[in-house]
Amino acid sequence: QPFSFPNRCADPARRARARRLRRAEGDVEAISEGTKKQPTRANLLQRENGFSTSSAPAPLPTYDALRDANLRQHFESRGVQRFLQQKGWVDKQGRIIDLDKYRSKLNIIEQEFRYAEKTEYWRLKEEDEMRRTIQIKRERALQEAKRQDRARTIKEENRIRKGLILVARNAVKPEEKVPEQHLDVSG
Repeated sequence: QPFSFPNRCADPARRARARRLRRAEGDVEAISEGTKKQPTRANLLQRENGFSTSSAPAPLPTYDALRDANLRQHFESRGVQRFLQQKGWVDKQGRIIDLDKYRSKLNIIEQEFRYAEKTEYWRLKEEDEMRRTIQIKRERALQEAKRQDRARTIKEENRIRKGLILVARNAVKPEEKVPEQHLDVSG
């Protein structure tokens, strides 16, 4: 027995009679039932462009695996509980921490951490600047000490030179006066 649609009659004669009746009543489907046209490309494009997918945006349903009754045994195991505690998702008693509820507390803690990091950064920068200043002062003091030592050495050498010149002048006897133009005073 061939397959037939449930809303149609199996007998072709009865089907034809039902179609004629519907045509007589003005049923559009019955009129075009036997003469279905193939849609043209332009007709298909027009229908496609007229199709609207706009609808009100609906939020996706949320899923919370920690509250899923089917996963309860998994989340109650010791290793998973320890992991969840380390990540901050459950407390020591195993209660789920609602991050939305504690968001303001977390925000304050994060602000305190940022402030502490910034304070530490500036403290280290100030400490480096102080070290640099102390190093510069030490280098300047060392240079000044070297300059003073050099000046003292030069003064000492000049004093010794003058003393030698005086001794050399006094060593010349007055009887043997040498004309002064022949004395070499420069050294």
